[in-house]
Amino acid sequence: MLDLTVEYLKQRVQFGKPIAANQVVQHRLVDMWGQIELSRAAVAHAGGSCAAGIAQAEIASLAAKARAGVAAEYAAKWAFQLHGAIGYTSEYELGGLARGALSLNLWLGSATKMRRTLVELERKTLGKSENG
Repeated sequence: MLDLTVEYLKQRVQFGKPIAANQVVQHRLVDMWGQIELSRAAVAHAGGSCAAGIAQAEIASLAAKARAGVAAEYAAKWAFQLHGAIGYTSEYELGGLARGALSLNLWLGSATKMRRTLVELERKTLGKSENG
């Protein structure tokens, strides 16, 4: 969604210059990129934590899923905002990308649900370490 949005904003001209030249638009693109990079880091951490044991891997994977869900929602929201009406047309690729990302988010569990499960697991883990 980010790559598609960047390409669109480079091509779309308003008031004699590409929309991507506007500072506010650039800030939104950087925010989208930041959310995606945070997700990548969380997923990499979850993958690396698999060697540390099941409990650590489960906690890290829940955190990664929550982070990725937030990033998907954020990227979809701003991609549609920055594309304007064309983003909502069925012929344009953005709709399919957003549907896929948001459908996976709903199917695999929302970020809120992942965070709640994460907190429950951490409380159980802390409870065991304090008692044992």
